[in-house]
Amino acid sequence: MTPRPLPRLAATLLACTCLLSLASPSRAQTALDVQRATRTTFRVDGALRDWSAVPMQRFGDGDDASFEVALAHDDQGLYVAARVRDERMIRTRRPGALEDVLVLTVATPGDGGLEAMEFWLYAGEEGSSAAVALMAAPGERARRPARGVRILESAVPGGYELEAFVPFALIPNPGRISAMRAALRLVDVDVATSPTVEATISSAGAPDAAAATLPEIRTSAGPSAALAAFRRDQGLAGAPVHFDLWGDVAEDEREERVLIIGGSLVVVGEGYREGRGYDFERLGVRATDDVQRARLEDVTGDGKAEIILRLRERDRTGIRANWVVLGTRGAGIEEMFNALVFERTRQGIVRGQVQLRRQRRGAALIDVSSGGVEGVDPATYRASVGGEDELPVMLPWGPLLRRTFQWTGGTFSEVASEPNPQARAATVPATAGASSASRPVATTPEPAVTPPRTLSDDDVLARVRADRGVPASVGARFRTRADVTEGREPEQLVALGGAVVVYGPGFQGGQGYFYFEATSNEADLLALQTADLTGDGKHEIVITFRQNLGEFQRDILLVLQFAGTNIQPLLRVEVARYHGDAERIVNDVQLRTRGRSTTLTIAPGEARGWDASTWPFSGFANDGVAPLLLPWQDEARRYRASDRALVSP
Repeated sequence: MTPRPLPRLAATLLACTCLLSLASPSRAQTALDVQRATRTTFRVDGALRDWSAVPMQRFGDGDDASFEVALAHDDQGLYVAARVRDERMIRTRRPGALEDVLVLTVATPGDGGLEAMEFWLYAGEEGSSAAVALMAAPGERARRPARGVRILESAVPGGYELEAFVPFALIPNPGRISAMRAALRLVDVDVATSPTVEATISSAGAPDAAAATLPEIRTSAGPSAALAAFRRDQGLAGAPVHFDLWGDVAEDEREERVLIIGGSLVVVGEGYREGRGYDFERLGVRATDDVQRARLEDVTGDGKAEIILRLRERDRTGIRANWVVLGTRGAGIEEMFNALVFERTRQGIVRGQVQLRRQRRGAALIDVSSGGVEGVDPATYRASVGGEDELPVMLPWGPLLRRTFQWTGGTFSEVASEPNPQARAATVPATAGASSASRPVATTPEPAVTPPRTLSDDDVLARVRADRGVPASVGARFRTRADVTEGREPEQLVALGGAVVVYGPGFQGGQGYFYFEATSNEADLLALQTADLTGDGKHEIVITFRQNLGEFQRDILLVLQFAGTNIQPLLRVEVARYHGDAERIVNDVQLRTRGRSTTLTIAPGEARGWDASTWPFSGFANDGVAPLLLPWQDEARRYRASDRALVSP
């Protein structure tokens, strides 16, 4: 199969756009402009003389509680220049929450989602207090010194000017700064004797805006500007991002960003097209959700990831889906492998399977096989017309059970195949008016045994409902896919009622399922996630469910791990306790992914209605559930795998 340039490939665009200054005050969300600089462009000296050529964005009105700001970055970190108008600045020697402060919130994409950090930039007062920079994750009460941050201020009539430098080493995922989301807010406190927050002015609208709602920064050059140019040129300025992937797919060792936006795939990066351009490909789908799956993985063994997609096509004749490998070698994006894996027509359904098998070294193997049929047989099946280089769907009565392909340096070549002992020739119906001599004769022998087909989603859930007595009115929730057991093919996980169901093509030969009831009440199953918490390459199942304790309720976090086809608990820990709406303690649970493994951290969080003097419990039941963390006495705990359990040192 020879790689070919995709026919709809757009030419590379070298993007260079100019930033527009927002001079008027804004109460809505506003994207922050970030200039490109060198290490000699700005000096952090508290004066803004070297920012005179940089347009500032203004937030707030009047002579009190308003500010102007400009941002820039070089290869080492982020620069902040702010001009604050404040009738009276409130500061103490040990800065806290009820003091004047400028707060910078940044969020960058990690492998498990956005990771955010806040920098609390306190201007000093001459002869009284020095400028201070603190940092903490959003919502954390305890803030620590932001070591490495440089900050200086100078008093000016009606307020002060502040200049700061934040090194990228303090910002999560510094290699993904081009996709950074950011906001600035000014906290204004005007009464020193009885300090209260008089006003909070934020570029993000709501002062407590979640990281996912913050707008991405706008830059004058680099991948962010290239992506903005792509959106503008293709009329996709407001289109949502369907997939946002990061990986080393081309050129140097820096990561590229691969996005699916409005049915198009676009590639940008600091080291891609000199950091100024993009390549894109219209995928030929009718709707964005026709891009059913997307991931990056090295298929060719050269250390660069390929783009693997499952694309759905719909027309009057039916539905088709293809498993496609794209590469970014040479002069743009090219199609390297394309296999039909699904067909639905009036006659029935045909499914194919593609499995990627990694080798210890070199290129991976691509196994293509049949996934079964519904409603068709050799006499009624009619193959659809595919593309020139499209591999047709494998049929259960075809001559081969499996075909195996591998990258051989310039193409994906067939390196192995397995004959099908159940092969049958297709019976072709006679055409009306044809003579008996011209009619093809069926030579199909009846098979002795038809191999069982892999159960579909509907088959599995129907069997679970029948086996467990789950009514049809109970819908499936929390659908997710992850490799939790058996082989490399990801399993499907779904919540049905208060139980978790695990199944898939590689689980029990695609013929069975695993059922675990966490709670008898559907509403009490609160969350279902997966993460590799042990570092063994397999995901663990993370469940949160509610348990009633008379007039009190508690939430329990349960971590399960497959051992063969059985399951064992690695951790049971209480993470919340409630007494109606008035009294509650909810711990802060974080799953942070770095590389292929994930770290579980549980922090005490905040209490409502309870404190050390009113907490009504003298201890916790010895029921195998680790106790709730209490904000007035406990520290955050980080869990690691040890002897078939997750423990906190």
